[in-house]
Amino acid sequence: MMKKTVAFILFLCLVAQVAMAQKRSVSGVIREKATNEALPGVTVLEKGTVNGTVTNLDGRFEISVSEGATLVISYIGMETQEVVVGSASTINVNLESSYNELT
Repeated sequence: MMKKTVAFILFLCLVAQVAMAQKRSVSGVIREKATNEALPGVTVLEKGTVNGTVTNLDGRFEISVSEGATLVISYIGMETQEVVVGSASTINVNLESSYNELT
């Protein structure tokens, strides 16, 4: 009887751990706002983690993130954006140029 109880408790712990670590797939396209051109090589990172990816030649990305994740999207010469994933499975972002004047 004791072995069954211990096995049942271990099973419940495993189920709880899997439920807490649920991941979901998010994809999209990153474009430059001014020209609407796709941006290759944009970094898409799940905030607070080392989980990330970069966009392909067509500006497309796909990443598996935790529930409630925020994506940090950055590219040299563009303003960094943070996007809350929420219930979306597709996220398309238009990045704006960042202007730093050297005078």
